[in-house]
Amino acid sequence: MGTVFKKIKSIFESEKSEYGHIQYDSNKPVSKFSEFNLIKESVNKSTQGFFYSTPILTYSGNDSKTKFEIGLREFTILAALSGKNLLLRGGTGIGKTSFSKGFLNGVFGQNYAILQVDVSLDESKYINVNFNEMKKGKKLSDSMIETKLITAPAVIFDEYNRAIGLQTSLIQGWLANDEIIAQGNKRFIPGKVLKDGSNYQFKIATINEGIEYVNTQDIDLASRDRFAIELNMDNFPMSDNDKRDLLSRIGPAEHEKRHFIDNANKALLRSEKISKAFFDLYFKIRDIEISGEVQEFMVYLQRLDNCYKSPLGTKKSFMDFNESICAGCNATNLNNGLCSHIHTVSPRTIANTVALAKALAGYRMYIASNPDSSKTKVMLEDIQAVLPFTVSVNKLGLSKKWIEMSKNETGNVEFTAINAVVKIIIDRFKQDFSDIGELILKENNNIELSEEEKAKIRNTIMKNPWSRPREDIIKTYEFIKNSSRF
Repeated sequence: MGTVFKKIKSIFESEKSEYGHIQYDSNKPVSKFSEFNLIKESVNKSTQGFFYSTPILTYSGNDSKTKFEIGLREFTILAALSGKNLLLRGGTGIGKTSFSKGFLNGVFGQNYAILQVDVSLDESKYINVNFNEMKKGKKLSDSMIETKLITAPAVIFDEYNRAIGLQTSLIQGWLANDEIIAQGNKRFIPGKVLKDGSNYQFKIATINEGIEYVNTQDIDLASRDRFAIELNMDNFPMSDNDKRDLLSRIGPAEHEKRHFIDNANKALLRSEKISKAFFDLYFKIRDIEISGEVQEFMVYLQRLDNCYKSPLGTKKSFMDFNESICAGCNATNLNNGLCSHIHTVSPRTIANTVALAKALAGYRMYIASNPDSSKTKVMLEDIQAVLPFTVSVNKLGLSKKWIEMSKNETGNVEFTAINAVVKIIIDRFKQDFSDIGELILKENNNIELSEEEKAKIRNTIMKNPWSRPREDIIKTYEFIKNSSRF
């Protein structure tokens, strides 16, 4: 495997495939990302009454030394540094909104806003009107005033799925394009204006999701795709020690528990220093490059709709794609026929994944005591670690039937299934380049392939349609059709 990756320099930008080792030591942060110190300290203080120590993400490199855990606080810091939206799921009463308030206070002080999303949602909740200006003859659109919901660098969308779809459509552009279009085509660009002229606004949405919750709405795929990162806190329940700490506040100290966020906030000196450190770090994170291997994998991840049985090379071209179309395809023999139960994620999800992986890479370098120069870019391990939080059953179009068929791997659990799918895709990516990497190198250098080599590529495509670009899939379709092999 390593030899192939070394050879296909034109594809992987001469990246090494045999990675060096990194030793991790949280007491020796890399100075370039030292702002993490101040931000973590502030967030820890502002959420000190929120007892939640369960690891959200365990980072494993290519050896036992490259391993560390990320808790809820660190994970949310990374989400904020990615500049993307975070969807917090989980049962009622576990503290999603309280934590969100405390977290944002730790980063931005009081400079954040809360939008209560319910059946009364309309423009009046986030845009004010100066009626004195209207009395002077100005139009409604010219009399609209920005509220804190628009100007703040962070917003909590509390109980996002309590409004009907038509109402949440009002804020779709706000979530996706960072633009609000009000009546009279009045346009607002929300968030804090940064030094490069761009705007920043971190959005956390909280939801209770499930049939047991009355008056909640299903979030359609278009809305869900606008939340870059999903975290179901029910997958990571409180530890027994957290529960003991929580119990210690019951009784005479109940009022302290009830108001722990406010009390913690009052004890903190906000916020210019912390906010400046955050945005300094934000720009450093944004400038981290991705490795050539990651670039190729992110392209690979967008080939999950490839289908050599389609004249146009994609599953989406069929009027009704179903498993019967896959009959006779060698790919159905792989991973319980995963190919027929999955679809490509959107380009937005690809961009969101890279953004979160950059934040993780920055954190990885922050805690590295002796960072290897080959690890200063976003590596495939970073992508693998964050993918289960940026893709989902909905975004992948992953069928519940496949999860059930693969219960030995997944335990019939959604989050475990996503992790299993991510590993399958990465393993296939590596296997494909192991099988045909040298032939790809030849093609890239305009070296004519022999018929035997072309057949090897076709056979790889027929075994795994994700392995090559759609143009090659179409050629394979024509070849098989002319060979009467359908």
